[in-house]
Amino acid sequence: MWDPQFGTSEGRFSIRFDLHNNAAHWLGQAGMKVERVTTEQVADAEAFSARKFDVFVHQGDIIPLQNLEALKRFADEGGVIVVLAAKIPWLMGVEPSGTGANRVWRLSPANPRFAWETRELQHHFGFQYVYAPGQHDQGRHHQATALLTKYLTAAPVLPAQVLEHRWVVPRKSDHGTGVIYPLIQSHRLDDRETMPQMWVAQLGKRHAVISGSDIFTGNSKSELWPSSRETVVALVRLAGDLRHGRSPLAEAERSAISESTPPPDPLTGSPATAGIDPTGAVALARWGRFNGSSLELGRAIEAGQSLMLELDNPGSTKFPRRLEPGASVTINYDRNKANDQPVYLRVRGAFLATGAGLAVKSGTQSVWNEIFNFVEAGGPGNFQASDLKDVPAEFTRIIYLPPSDNTGASQAELTIYNPGKLPVYFDAVQVEIHEGDQPRWKISMNGGFQNVRGGEASPIDPKLSHQWSSMRGDGQLHKLGAPGDPARFAFHDMSIANQLAVNPHVEMILVYTPQWAALSPERFDEGKRASRAHTVVPDVDKWEQIVRDFVGRYGDRIDTWELWNEANISQFWRGSAEEYIALYQRIAPLIRELDPGARVMMCGLAGHHNDFMKKLLDAGVLHDTDAIPLHPYAGRSAGWDVVYGQMQGWLFNHGVNKPIDNNEVGSPWFNSEWWTSPMRTEYLQADLTNRGLARLFAGDASTDQSVSCRGRCPRLRLDG
Repeated sequence: MWDPQFGTSEGRFSIRFDLHNNAAHWLGQAGMKVERVTTEQVADAEAFSARKFDVFVHQGDIIPLQNLEALKRFADEGGVIVVLAAKIPWLMGVEPSGTGANRVWRLSPANPRFAWETRELQHHFGFQYVYAPGQHDQGRHHQATALLTKYLTAAPVLPAQVLEHRWVVPRKSDHGTGVIYPLIQSHRLDDRETMPQMWVAQLGKRHAVISGSDIFTGNSKSELWPSSRETVVALVRLAGDLRHGRSPLAEAERSAISESTPPPDPLTGSPATAGIDPTGAVALARWGRFNGSSLELGRAIEAGQSLMLELDNPGSTKFPRRLEPGASVTINYDRNKANDQPVYLRVRGAFLATGAGLAVKSGTQSVWNEIFNFVEAGGPGNFQASDLKDVPAEFTRIIYLPPSDNTGASQAELTIYNPGKLPVYFDAVQVEIHEGDQPRWKISMNGGFQNVRGGEASPIDPKLSHQWSSMRGDGQLHKLGAPGDPARFAFHDMSIANQLAVNPHVEMILVYTPQWAALSPERFDEGKRASRAHTVVPDVDKWEQIVRDFVGRYGDRIDTWELWNEANISQFWRGSAEEYIALYQRIAPLIRELDPGARVMMCGLAGHHNDFMKKLLDAGVLHDTDAIPLHPYAGRSAGWDVVYGQMQGWLFNHGVNKPIDNNEVGSPWFNSEWWTSPMRTEYLQADLTNRGLARLFAGDASTDQSVSCRGRCPRLRLDG
């Protein structure tokens, strides 16, 4: 078993001493002879070979680069490698750095051209990681196979739920084609097989046994999988039998997945939950649930075909989940229910590429005809590239339906069809009237550094900046002096005055930690080594006093309080989701007590991260916050609507109907390889920002829209 010897200060991987220590202990208890070997010993052919060891166990997202040849040789000699907690096996190369007590593992090379990836060991075992976000995290139904239960007779039964995975598929090479044998097989909601949670990789006589999550081998969710000890022992016993030819792998046990396996259709990756009722709308007729899923809807209508839905029995034939080109569906509804109020059609759906279309006829009148323009939001240089490649654009359209020419008719006919050349997909369709206050659109400014520093005039003419709906300011609480410091508020008195001079409606981020309020000196020093000391987790008691004093001093001039910035990424929150939840649950009620008229929002979100969001949902944060701040960056593309739709669909699927504030977005001012010239021109930034804003507003008019632009965009047009 690998002995890493020392840890890491990297944020992209971890060294799990508990994983190695527990596994070694469990295997020893099971009567196996376990020897810990260092990276230097593995590299030594005399100390490490298949003649001496049957099985090598290690943590598997990383691979010490100096051990690559040794592990390839070990496999060629017949040795079997067992990999624990490997979401993407052997993806990142690492090397030791430093000396003595300061020795740590670092990614290698230190400054790659694009990403830290090494595929050499993957290829040696006949598989490869394929960057395909549409295939990630799609498994919902998971079951232990006979190959696993042979060694783990009491394998727990897993409930239907998302378990994180990445897309790893067999690979062809000069040595043959690799084979994947599932140990825990996973299926999507459409019943198609997807990446297994646990599996055997085989290429010829080479074998590796891989567990993709610490759920199964690291006791991370014992309520879900209480058998980590037994699982580690079972995997190593299987590996031993593979080593000695005692467990032949049957062809019938092979996985059917390949690189050509299609991703699920849009809106079929989430279960059909109860969904939400759109705010401010009264339904006259409705099909679907506004839940980010089409699974409760009916069969697709093929190209050129049509469907009629009955007025008096709308559930007898379900609205189709997909319309192929030229396909249509006709709906009858009772317009008398509107009581002479204006009637609208709300359509929520998705499309995958330019060329899909949506058209609507009210009676004989054509009221909508659109060919969708898709923007690929993935690609180099994008802040959210790893999440957005091939992600569909989810949209909402609210379309006015004029009265029928036949004024005496109670029934009105509505036809929805696809005028395009590619399919359009549906979440829900609703004929509705509106009541109460309707959603507001506003465009705001994100306070750049020059706008929030104290004692420095803003470069923006106030005649212009006062036309914005508001400005998102920055509290910079790490610059606040300790209690008793006579100059405690000196910086902030200047900074807040400067921000209010830019715009009198300030939405303030309460963010960052002064050294004296850090959770511990050790945590502060760790953040300091990463040049992110201000982002460390604060001592909640001290930070509560900071917020009490800050809100008490400036609260009468602030409209909205945002509790931290982008706590879902380590660049701005060097802590866990649980630590953020504890902070929010202490501070949010305090702000509402001190400033009852203000809005209180959770942290802004850098894109969409399922695990972080699920933890906030379970803790009640998503239902408590007044709005959900989202930063839908899409790098050099204008596909901000893709990120927004992804977030909205997830929220609806989990029963959360909160306004989404797109309160930080804009055009990065560097090319695809960050921090290299040439810089993007101000004209290109302005053009991208205009198109991104237009796509956001066109993509969903159903909630309050607050778009706060960040970046150098002096030519941003706000006409009309």
